[in-house]
Amino acid sequence: MIVVSTACAKAESGRNLAQTENKQPAPTQLQQDFIQDSRAAIVAAEAAAAKRRKITFTAIASGMVIALFLAIFALFQMNTAKEQLQVAKARLYHAKAQELQQTKPELALRLFEKAHKLEPIDEAIDNTLRKIFAEIKDYHPVSLAHDSEINLVAFSPDDQRIVTISNDNTAKVWALKENSFAAAHLADKGSINSIANSPNGQRSATVSDNTAKLWKDSWKLVATLEHKGVVNSAVFSFYGQLIVTVSDNTAKLWNDSRKSVTRLVHEGVVNSAAFSPDGQRIVTASDDKTAKVWDKEGNLLTTLSHNSYVNSAAFSSDGQRIVTALEDKTIKVWDKDGQLKLTSDRHSLPIHSAAFLPNGRIVTTSFYTKSIWDDSGKLVATLLFVPDSRTVKVLDKAGQLLAMFIPLRFRPMGNRL
Repeated sequence: MIVVSTACAKAESGRNLAQTENKQPAPTQLQQDFIQDSRAAIVAAEAAAAKRRKITFTAIASGMVIALFLAIFALFQMNTAKEQLQVAKARLYHAKAQELQQTKPELALRLFEKAHKLEPIDEAIDNTLRKIFAEIKDYHPVSLAHDSEINLVAFSPDDQRIVTISNDNTAKVWALKENSFAAAHLADKGSINSIANSPNGQRSATVSDNTAKLWKDSWKLVATLEHKGVVNSAVFSFYGQLIVTVSDNTAKLWNDSRKSVTRLVHEGVVNSAAFSPDGQRIVTASDDKTAKVWDKEGNLLTTLSHNSYVNSAAFSSDGQRIVTALEDKTIKVWDKDGQLKLTSDRHSLPIHSAAFLPNGRIVTTSFYTKSIWDDSGKLVATLLFVPDSRTVKVLDKAGQLLAMFIPLRFRPMGNRL
């Protein structure tokens, strides 16, 4: 076709020159026919080439659409497979727990705990718990006494101590030694509101009035961290080298030596603070309708803006997502760069706190309820704590009663209650 096009162009050039300058010899009829036929052939060839290009483009576009569809389908299948694997593991642990409940009830309890983490709302698993606990004979009730009402009981991360906080202005640390408990008193002039333990179990902090007190080793007081306002809470980084205390409109970031203090400032009351799993970032939640993400030096990285008070914020276990709990009865999920990924369905009550479960779902608290949401922001189930403080009702997303039981709290390893 290139040869025909070239010959046609030369013939047309000769014809045009002869016509404009009246040169002889004049183009013959054969030459005129050649030019006309060649031009028609060129037009037809170009049309055919355009048609081939269109077909090729359509094929490529169709292939890309099919490839995209297959990728989405594969991703869906992968997520479905992961969920099915979670359920299968939960059922395996559940079946093994049933098998061992007669001969090894403590091991059965640990297997139940694993099943419960993978599938928190499962009536069969709940029934297994009832059966196992009913058949446990080897337990020894121990009285952990204070001079006034006890407000909080929690296990330490190393699982060898129990912390109790009372209205008698003390916290007591009960160390388990040869099936007996010895108490250490953490006294304060004011009421102790809460206690925080470092994940490695090496340090603890008691929160009281305008201070947070740090304890280590044999519960020796090593530092007092002061605020101008009431300290609401304290939280440690994973290795306990950093601690954030929350009070009024500021959170304070303290290093291990307490010589360096950085203020994490909001324009409203700071409600909570949390470290990322790797300890490199901190997220704070405030009544100024923001959650702020800071690096471990206290530099502001990202501001997550909301239209309502932010009651709490927390990182996912991989540190890639952040969930915020809002007074407007919703939760929001953000990626690590601060981009909003989803807003949940509206709950019936303001949401006080939110956290990620290991399976990617989100658990929230609101007054007498705890709710579980899937990773698309849809409500899965609600745990309703009846005001008698003893009974828990499990409701589906439509509010229908699924189960009702009296809750028990396990220590981390699962063989003490």
